[in-house]
Amino acid sequence: MNQSRKEHAKSFLIDRNWQEMCAWAQNDRGAGRQLSSLLLDNEPLIRWRAIEALGQFAILKAQSRDLELIRRMMRRLMWGMNDESGSVIWNAPEAMAEMAVCVPKLIDKYAEIVAAHYDLEPFPRGVHWGMARIASVRAGIFADFRSMLKNALHNDDAYIRAHASLTLGRMGETSVKDRLQELTEDQTPFEVYDLSNGNFRTATVSEYAQEALELLP
Repeated sequence: MNQSRKEHAKSFLIDRNWQEMCAWAQNDRGAGRQLSSLLLDNEPLIRWRAIEALGQFAILKAQSRDLELIRRMMRRLMWGMNDESGSVIWNAPEAMAEMAVCVPKLIDKYAEIVAAHYDLEPFPRGVHWGMARIASVRAGIFADFRSMLKNALHNDDAYIRAHASLTLGRMGETSVKDRLQELTEDQTPFEVYDLSNGNFRTATVSEYAQEALELLP
């Protein structure tokens, strides 16, 4: 891939200027590949903005009725979660989830594929983030993963406990109320990417558990 083109794509992520990025992507047939390549960037912030950018790119292509291109990109991300690919894309679950949320007609096909990787390293964190993200628009899609999510409330990783809490809250899973109440006392911190401002922040399990409880009937 031409390095200058990749750097050009990266500049949109640095500025977090989705309007200009979409204008560029409209006229560059390789835009999807260039944005996807930035999921492998050395900087975590760039990788997360690439996740966000791929969601915006998916919206753009859906508007122009080029869903087949998005599906090809999804298949490449799926391949990137396979050891045989030779280049594992650590943030593939998050990217797939973000694209599906931005183009909801993709959820039926890809949500369960994302969730199915919940215990495959190095993807558990990404899968749980992706499930919480998808559950914000289609919580019922994860009905078959209730047991897994309930077990995740006891995971050693605070990031996973927090996101499992949020997913179950969005699903309206009242059977975990007591455990969520316990987790409101869990002040374990973790770093998370904030989609509202495009930067990392420190969150706690307690914060997520409280939000989940507030979503329950």
